[in-house]
Amino acid sequence: MGLKLCCAAYPEDQNKQTNPSMELSIKDEFENHEEPPTGESKKSQSPFAIVFDEPQTPSEPIPLYKRKSSLKFSLRRLISVWHEAITESYDIKERLGKGGCGEVWKVLHKPTGMERAMKSITKDAFSDNNEPDINEVNVLKELDHPNIIKIYDIIVSTRKYFIIMELSTGGDLNDFILKNDQLSEQDISKWMYNILSGISYLHSKNVIHMDIKPDNIMFQDDAPDSLLKIIDFGMSIIKSSPNQPRLGNGSIDYKAPEVFDGSHSAKADVWSCGVLLYWLLSRGNLPFHGKNHGMTINIIKNEDVIFPSDQWNWVTDGAKDLIRKMLTKDPDKRISAKDAFDHKWVQGYSNIPQIDPAFLHDAFGRLVKFKSYLIIRHAALEYISSHFSVSKDIRKLQKAFLASDKNRDGALSKEELSDVCRQLKLRKKTDIEELIEKLDTDQNGQIDFSEFITGALDWEKNMSKKKLEATFRTFDLDKSGEIDLDELKQVLGDSQMVDEETWNKILSEADFNQDGKIQLAEFEMILTATYLDGRGGKDIIIPGFQK
Repeated sequence: MGLKLCCAAYPEDQNKQTNPSMELSIKDEFENHEEPPTGESKKSQSPFAIVFDEPQTPSEPIPLYKRKSSLKFSLRRLISVWHEAITESYDIKERLGKGGCGEVWKVLHKPTGMERAMKSITKDAFSDNNEPDINEVNVLKELDHPNIIKIYDIIVSTRKYFIIMELSTGGDLNDFILKNDQLSEQDISKWMYNILSGISYLHSKNVIHMDIKPDNIMFQDDAPDSLLKIIDFGMSIIKSSPNQPRLGNGSIDYKAPEVFDGSHSAKADVWSCGVLLYWLLSRGNLPFHGKNHGMTINIIKNEDVIFPSDQWNWVTDGAKDLIRKMLTKDPDKRISAKDAFDHKWVQGYSNIPQIDPAFLHDAFGRLVKFKSYLIIRHAALEYISSHFSVSKDIRKLQKAFLASDKNRDGALSKEELSDVCRQLKLRKKTDIEELIEKLDTDQNGQIDFSEFITGALDWEKNMSKKKLEATFRTFDLDKSGEIDLDELKQVLGDSQMVDEETWNKILSEADFNQDGKIQLAEFEMILTATYLDGRGGKDIIIPGFQK
């Protein structure tokens, strides 16, 4: 059975006082940890993977993004698996909720002071051998989209797995509806824009969520224009996986009719989104609901959706048309997530995020001028932007990315980048192919979300000593205060295709005193010599490489 992010969180009673004895037992559990297998580092999963297509030594010094047929590294929004006490890196703050197989806590990342969410899941929730296959989680960690919750780490203790992820502070859709009875159709259309954007991206990555419902849609923050985040992949399916899950414990009311017959296609998520849209527009009513599970299943499979006039007089025909298409019984005839996103009702309210033109121009200006000639530096910057950046600028960049990603595939293509640069009058100065080459670290031919953030971020505002030191610790696996060649291989992802000379060259890019190791001062130097902010600063030059 694969390790999955299971159990939705149920809000705690705000007036309930935590039992001190319970807190003590929880603390004991947090401070217990499981040692890694003999010979392995405390960190057993790298946040990077590096691949060399055809290792070769350049005939003349050339920058990273000009090294054709050279290397590519991919910062996977990947969980690093740590065998250590959770309290080594995190302060446990407050319990946010409890589910059937675990709890959700607010935690504080000690090195940076950043708040995050932590799911604690008992090993007993898995198969008898208590050793989950994390392949499915690795796929979920690959997800990189503004409307998908971000995952950071897995920490292994004696009896539990702790999953560290992005903290969304705005509450879920259920909470919002309970507190706000004055909702416009435009508000709901904006939310569906976010949700269908995320679902379309999931389906493009062959991931089916299988548990879309109000509890699993979170507001990123309390801002009026907050993004929505899809959470809780406990029932998700990887379409390429040979092992399909059972029906599970998700909400019956939101399940597609074919699911009860054992079919699991991406169209099941579209049905769930249709039920969600009906629930929102009818102010809390469900389209298919019986007195018990059996009756509900029968209604879902056999009855058509209806729109009672007392609940639906205020709703436009466009919204009803979309619901009918999403709640079509036959999945082959049901609309896709991409087509639902493109529906005139979703697009008709001008839901494309509105970005200050000056901010957008500056962001893409930095993107165009971004340069990084050091592999370690580029990897570290992308790690920082992915794991340690939550500023207001990041929020704006998320929306800038969504506004630029016209086809909702979670990446910026050559055509999309060209369109934006032309609109911003950056086109004459911009070689789009070169722009993609220098930012496209995984060499998939497009600019993914985190690659975009890395290039467009104003590093002068968003770099800090704490973030830098926390990133150094990610590379410094044995906590010796130095990064040696073996650690570099583990962090960047060792490969038999990479020869020793090439690894030494990568290390030497940052090893200025040539002692065979990278100290913190050297690490700071390669990251802070310039902030790559697009304002004309000079990049650091090292032996063997030139502009």
